[in-house]
Amino acid sequence: MNRRIDYGKIALILTIVILGIFAVDFCRRLYSDWQGAKGTLNVHTSSSQVESISDASSYDPLVPEETGETGTTTGAGANAGPDTTTTAAAPLTPPADYSTLQVSTADTIKGSLILVNEEHAFSGAADLTTFADINYSHLRLPRTDLQLNTAMATSLVSLFNDFYNATGFGNLLVYSTTQEPGSAQYGLGVPERAAGLSMDIGILSETSHTPYSSASYPWLAQHAVDYGFIQRFPAGKEEQTGHNAMEWHLRYVGEPHAQYMKTNDLCLEEYLALVREHPWDKEHLSIEVKGIIYEIYYVKAGATATTDIPYLNGTDPIISGDNMNGFVVACAKTGSTGNEPAVVIGDETTPAAE
Repeated sequence: MNRRIDYGKIALILTIVILGIFAVDFCRRLYSDWQGAKGTLNVHTSSSQVESISDASSYDPLVPEETGETGTTTGAGANAGPDTTTTAAAPLTPPADYSTLQVSTADTIKGSLILVNEEHAFSGAADLTTFADINYSHLRLPRTDLQLNTAMATSLVSLFNDFYNATGFGNLLVYSTTQEPGSAQYGLGVPERAAGLSMDIGILSETSHTPYSSASYPWLAQHAVDYGFIQRFPAGKEEQTGHNAMEWHLRYVGEPHAQYMKTNDLCLEEYLALVREHPWDKEHLSIEVKGIIYEIYYVKAGATATTDIPYLNGTDPIISGDNMNGFVVACAKTGSTGNEPAVVIGDETTPAAE
């Protein structure tokens, strides 16, 4: 007996199956979308509220870096992660007892504290004068056309005047300043001579001269820092300076810095490294010189043509580049710099915009 195939029923069954498959897939999609929406945070921002991550590498000396509980650096130098929305922080206003001035960022190569050695060449134009142009006494010279940096001229004259008044000796010879000394006994190959901030001292006798030694005239070794001079290459610091000890080679750095280095047994390389660890918005270094307490701190050079230098109100900041990446600032907390003149490097400074 032949059975008749009911194609109508088959078509109906297939239609129901296909519609069921579509229905199941549709429900699955709805469920997945709903689950995904549960973990999504919609953030509504505007260009005025969000700081571009591309700006995160720029350094603003008036925005301190802060470290969160996780150890991640936040603030001006922070790098936002790929899932982080970084909101622009309001510009930091210095504390009420601070103001700011602007210096040229290019002036990191100028000042009495610049580090000039085999790794950091002198690239500036030294502000030089000659001994013929200054009123000096109680020191001897091989010739009066020797040049020296004008920043140290007054202090140098005072140093030798007071040395004479204290000891009665007037036979100290400023043998070399900006040029290599003619005698190898003074030590050749000192790059910082180009800046005019150093001098080689000899002791004159009737027929010749020899390099200065502290054993001969201890007064100078004890008191040079009172006039802003340091022994540039002290014994025991050969590894840091790259030079053998040279008692006769003095370098001008300014009174507060010279005193801090001597008090803490630091050469110039060590001192500048220490100052860089004390930015203006953190703990400052401190030293007392002639009854005046100086606060010393570091300001990193900005990424623009000028750098804002915060300074304590009522003081003239003594500013010097380090010939590397920033500026060293010394402020007298008493509101007076005493006998130490304010040294503002570069062109005339103007107050920063408020």
